[in-house]
This record gives sequence, structure tokens and C-alpha cells, in this order.
Amino acid sequence: MTTIYERIYKRLKNLGVLDLGTEAAKAKSGAFMDLSYDHLFKNDDGTFVIALAHNYLQNGDVMPDPDMEIRVNPGAKMAEALTLQDGFGYRQVYRGNKVDARARYDLNKFLAYWLNNLRKQRFSFKGQA
Repeated sequence: MTTIYERIYKRLKNLGVLDLGTEAAKAKSGAFMDLSYDHLFKNDDGTFVIALAHNYLQNGDVMPDPDMEIRVNPGAKMAEALTLQDGFGYRQVYRGNKVDARARYDLNKFLAYWLNNLRKQRFSFKGQA
């Protein structure tokens, strides 16, 4: 049985996110809001952090719905949610050396669900590398 972190990694791969050779990209799918991708940074251990977001304009301000930072570990074929920002607020899994176990559970569960919805909505970054 696979872990949620392995499922998230596989879903990111299926969307073509892990094959992007660019720092930023957008994917479109019909009437849905564009999906934005940003490569934030790479760590010395080979892991890297990306952001995925749907954004809309409200009174001239860009609003996330949602915007998530995700750490990817290609060596272990795992990925995990780090942060979530949406109209309800901002949550993060790690604060210094402390782990918010509830946020870790909630954010990874949401990320797996969202990535599955993105696939069903036919979002893809394939061919943009």
C-alpha cells in the first residue's frame, strides 16, 4: 500500500509538474482558472520546493484559491504539502523545528484531493518542458 506522500508524488508526475524545465508555467483547462506553477528553490539534498496555485482578481488584488507550497523528494519518489493559503487564511506544517501534525494531515489530504481534481479537470503541464 502506498503512502499519501507517494500518491502525491505520482499525481504531480502525472500532471507533468515534475518534468518542467522552467521556473514558472501555466496550465489551462476549459472554463477553470489557470493553474500556475513556480519552482521556488532546490535544496542541497536534491529535494526541491514548488508552488501550485489558482489565482483570481478581487478588487485589483490577486487572491489565491488555493496556493500551496510542496516539497518534492525525487530520490524517495515522495512529495508533501508545506503550506496552504486560500481565502480562509494561511496554514503551514513546519514552524522552525516543530511540526504541526494536524496541519500536516489536513494539508496533505487536501493536496492529494486537489491533485486528483486537477487531473479530472484535464490540467496538464506535459509538453511544456
